[in-house]
Amino acid sequence: MAAFLAVLWGWTGLAYHLLYFTAINPAAYAFGGLFLLQAALFAWWGVVRGGLRFRTDDSVRQALAGAVLLYALVLYPLAGAAAGQRYMASPTFGAPCPAVIYTFGLLLLARRVPPWLVVIPVAWAVIGTSAVFAFGVVQDLGLVVSGAVYLAARAFRPAPLPAGA
Repeated sequence: MAAFLAVLWGWTGLAYHLLYFTAINPAAYAFGGLFLLQAALFAWWGVVRGGLRFRTDDSVRQALAGAVLLYALVLYPLAGAAAGQRYMASPTFGAPCPAVIYTFGLLLLARRVPPWLVVIPVAWAVIGTSAVFAFGVVQDLGLVVSGAVYLAARAFRPAPLPAGA
């Protein structure tokens, strides 16, 4: 999963920010660089060092992870369609915002995540939310929600779900 996150962030940095978004916003060069840096961090810490270990269990955190992943992969494009965005003209998985939401979902399943590894995703959750207002991408409100869910779950260490839940 760490390798997949590295590829996802690298793809988004290169294909979306550097090759596409720079035509619209010169700040995309910096964004692309940050996404490529995050890809390198996932590759180094998660793959080379083996520092990201993912697990599933019966915890509230796993349930939250499932909800965030469901939003990133299924509900995000459906929310765009409900807002009147055409499928091929609206952002989908692989674009920065759904990729960051997906990242928060996967990281909720990781045993330990060093705080420095989520600086760029948290920063993008703040920056990317501007698309709600600038471009009408209402589904990007999920950035703030997923980031807050991730940070709260890490801070409070949720207990296991009750039996039969």
